[in-house]
Amino acid sequence: MRQKCLKEDCLASEYETYRTSKALPDDSILILLTDIGNELNWFGGVFLSMKNNFIQTSNWEHYFGNTIDIRFPIAYEVIIWVIRFFMFENRDKIKEGRHEKPIGCIMDYCKDKSQIILKMRTADVCESCMDKFVARDISPLYSRQFFDILDGIRNSMTFRGRAVLLQQPSRLEIRGNSKKIFFSDLGGLELSLNPKEKAIYFLYLKHEEGISIPHLCDYRKDIEGLYHQFSNLPERND
Repeated sequence: MRQKCLKEDCLASEYETYRTSKALPDDSILILLTDIGNELNWFGGVFLSMKNNFIQTSNWEHYFGNTIDIRFPIAYEVIIWVIRFFMFENRDKIKEGRHEKPIGCIMDYCKDKSQIILKMRTADVCESCMDKFVARDISPLYSRQFFDILDGIRNSMTFRGRAVLLQQPSRLEIRGNSKKIFFSDLGGLELSLNPKEKAIYFLYLKHEEGISIPHLCDYRKDIEGLYHQFSNLPERND
């Protein structure tokens, strides 16, 4: 029967069995990704060993809707639990270091689970937590990787919200006998195409129903005519 709620005592042997079967090093961090909830209703957590973690992969749409790819919040949870492994000596220290009032830091507690939105869109480390990070003398190689990943996740999550506005297709304007193409909604930016590209583009404009790639050869004369028009070369009569 499928478990409805994760419990540490039930999973301890599973972690160790997996570690043994895969011959994992003693200092490796193991993270269980699961759609099953947990007793404390947390997004993720760590067991006493500090090397066994779990992250819930389900229900993220309740907080972000369809505005993001759920892989980003899951990736965020993965990296912050790895960071916490290096920042704190044990699980009690993690509890002591968390922020009860959210400030947009990786250590925000988020008792109200909807507060996770601020935490993830900021993807930041506050000054006091950064002091803990520095005090633990974490390898600069790890540090750079941690913050590069956090920056990448934050940028991906914030950009998705703007994409609807920023990635709207622009209207096109075709001007003059030379058929120059301009993006009307992008300040009149010209689309620069060489004669071959322009010939194919205008061929497709003439055939709104579309042309499949295998059938392009059937339009050879049309393509040649357009190519000569845009390259200012005389058409061949053979």
